[in-house]
Amino acid sequence: DTTSHIRALPNVAYALSIEDIPPTIDGNLDDVAWQSARVITDFVQRDPNDGEPATEATEVRFAFTNRSLYVGFRGFDREPNRVYGRLVRRDQRTAADNFSVFIDSYRDGRTSFEINVNASGSRRDVFIYGDGTGRDDSWDPVYDWATKIDSLGWTAELRIPFSQLRFPPRDSVVFGVRVRRYIYKTNEEVNWPYIARDQVGEASNYAELTGFGQLPSPRRVELLPYTAATTTFEPDEPGNPFATGRNTAARVGADMKIGLTTGLTVDATVNPDFGQVEADAAVVNLSAFETFFPEKRPFFIEGTNLFQFSLSPAQRTRFGFSRGGQEGLVYTRRIGRRPQVSADDAGGYTDPVNQTTILAAGKLSGQAAGVWAVGLMQAVTQKESARIVDSTGADGRSFVEPLTSYSVFRAQRNAARGRVSYGLLGTAMIRRLDEPAFDWLHEQALSGGADLNVRFGRDRYEMGAAIMGARVRGSQEALIRTQRSSARYFQRPGQTHATLDSARTHLSGYAGHFRVAKVVGFLNWEARYATRSPGFEVNDMGFLRRADVHEQRARVDLRWLRPGTVFRRFEWRFDQQAEFSYGWERTQTQASTRLDMEFLNYWNTNVSVQRSFPALSTRLLRGGPAFEEPGAWNVSWRGRTDFRRPLWFDANLNYEREEFSNAETWRTGAGIRVRPPGSFSLSLQG
Repeated sequence: DTTSHIRALPNVAYALSIEDIPPTIDGNLDDVAWQSARVITDFVQRDPNDGEPATEATEVRFAFTNRSLYVGFRGFDREPNRVYGRLVRRDQRTAADNFSVFIDSYRDGRTSFEINVNASGSRRDVFIYGDGTGRDDSWDPVYDWATKIDSLGWTAELRIPFSQLRFPPRDSVVFGVRVRRYIYKTNEEVNWPYIARDQVGEASNYAELTGFGQLPSPRRVELLPYTAATTTFEPDEPGNPFATGRNTAARVGADMKIGLTTGLTVDATVNPDFGQVEADAAVVNLSAFETFFPEKRPFFIEGTNLFQFSLSPAQRTRFGFSRGGQEGLVYTRRIGRRPQVSADDAGGYTDPVNQTTILAAGKLSGQAAGVWAVGLMQAVTQKESARIVDSTGADGRSFVEPLTSYSVFRAQRNAARGRVSYGLLGTAMIRRLDEPAFDWLHEQALSGGADLNVRFGRDRYEMGAAIMGARVRGSQEALIRTQRSSARYFQRPGQTHATLDSARTHLSGYAGHFRVAKVVGFLNWEARYATRSPGFEVNDMGFLRRADVHEQRARVDLRWLRPGTVFRRFEWRFDQQAEFSYGWERTQTQASTRLDMEFLNYWNTNVSVQRSFPALSTRLLRGGPAFEEPGAWNVSWRGRTDFRRPLWFDANLNYEREEFSNAETWRTGAGIRVRPPGSFSLSLQG
């Protein structure tokens, strides 16, 4: 009996102390340390045959010194010539034989670190938080690794310094652990410990990795000073003294990281180096709403999960992760942003300021006392002015950004091995508005919230809730601008629940959301509700596109996850959603159904039908009267062949009909992807 076999499997792994004989990281498992370490062999399939024994044998061993954790992996394969590796950039996903080790070093059941290597040695490292609801690919630890393909299959060795992990001091350190192998030729995922395909949660389901005793606190001090010089060449502009064809600049600064304890880290920066991050993609935005750009600066990435506080409830995707969207109380791209005030050049020329200088910033993040995750961030940006030459040729300066302070505090507690979490977050933004040009900016912006997430009923159900409040203060000019923004349009005629008040000097509002869902089994469902009052405003420190809204969502899923005679997987989903303003104007109503099918040969197809009912658009005319939008039908189909093959295809078809005009639209597309052995690939899409 497969179920009885799985229940009988051990859920504890032991690490061997090898202080005097650490292995050489070369991909060969012939070191003395590996001969003595205990071996894990009881791997169970998660895909394609959930709960069945693995078709190929796998062995994993753990060892440690006072400074590092060692992992040895042997993936046996009866056809070693079919072990497939692929060289790709760090953190890039690819289809290949690979091995992952997941380590919950806090042992909190909420956070873990994943290190993944494939048979060719390419690596991917991810920080996982929220018990699997969020993943951060920007975590890039320093460690040693090596892989090797041989006559028995392939191997991997890892040396992970304890300085790259985070764990509270204990008399006997115990980590949570999961190991996973993917066998490319059979599209097979095997795990230890076994986690069923429809089981929710990540770190809360890990086994124990023990044997360490009391580990010494690793020294964690990093200092990264920099100097940078840039020169930009561009066509000159006759008469403009700031567009001479060449622009040269220089800057200096430093980043520093200090480990206060094994669980708490202090980050500090002075004039951070923006040159070490990837540039934002070029975007043409014709909408009324601001474009969201992800954070890429190293200082702000550390502990980013702690400072996330979404304005919307999480929603579980078909890949098993939950996300709350882009809108939230903290959006660190506000710090060091492009100046908000346009320079007054009196009809002359301006030397633009592209970003606000961060004078200094500090951050404390990690876990205290083993149960509370804490985050504290403080940053100060300088008062900025742009050089100008007015129409008479006189030099001068025009102020474009005030001296500003940004503060964030976060505390979160985990309980029941990650199945319960609750916490608080608060933010404060304060500007020194000492110039007339700054009058249309907020002088102060405060926000805060509390959240709760619970998984119960033998992990079959999830519940989440949050409540938030916000208040901004400033001049009448600043508040008129806030009331007229695309987030609320208080000037819109015909509404009575939220009207523009030109004498207002502050604005307050609230928001909240609630979600409950059944997430395990054949029948699953979800119900969500979110609200944001008309006066809710957080864009000085957070990211908000829309206020003045009630949102309601409901979903029912029927899922067949065990392979049958025709399908490997089959899912039938029903969705319904509706939105209303605080004046109960119906701004959206939709209903849809979707079929997702994967055949035994790994071909995949899906069909969806969506019905949009007539509704009022309160933002289409950007502050003008509400506009009635007609209903519509939308039908789409998409299919693809086996993505594991060196050559595979996909195609899609979409039909849409608008009710008022009976206008019909057809769209088609197709693609081909060629992925021969090696690092070369080619794709064509049309």
